[in-house]
Amino acid sequence: MSETIRRAESQGSSARNRQIDPEVDKHVRTLLTLTIVSGVLYLTTILTNIVTGQITHRAFEDAPFGAPPESAYWVGAVVGLILLVGMYLAVYIPLRKRLREGWYAGAVFATVGLIHAALSAVVAPGNLLLGLPGIALVVVNGIWLFIAFRPGVREGLG
Repeated sequence: MSETIRRAESQGSSARNRQIDPEVDKHVRTLLTLTIVSGVLYLTTILTNIVTGQITHRAFEDAPFGAPPESAYWVGAVVGLILLVGMYLAVYIPLRKRLREGWYAGAVFATVGLIHAALSAVVAPGNLLLGLPGIALVVVNGIWLFIAFRPGVREGLG
């Protein structure tokens, strides 16, 4: 029994009823790996921001507009991490089930990430998401989009 058929059988009835092209399956597995790498890199940029004090500095700048800087900082960090995990799960879980929704979510998030990086380079050229993790994130998102838009990948998903 081929690995593709075994994988389809283990993923439930929706995947069981369709045949998955091995080439598309290879691309989807690559997208899953890139999604995890992108999440780790983004988490690294957040931790780098925290360690270098960029987020803390911003919290002190915003102090006159509301909450005390320490609470605003921690609330923002926690909410940001929750949103981060949710966004990556919204891509990873449907893609793992070979559903098109994961492709659409990933394409939107990767595109927004690239636009954000481009705007960051223009607005704060010395910052580009704080160095190497940010540059690596741009590269990973670009590769994700390149693979996702290869002929047949989106069409091969359910």
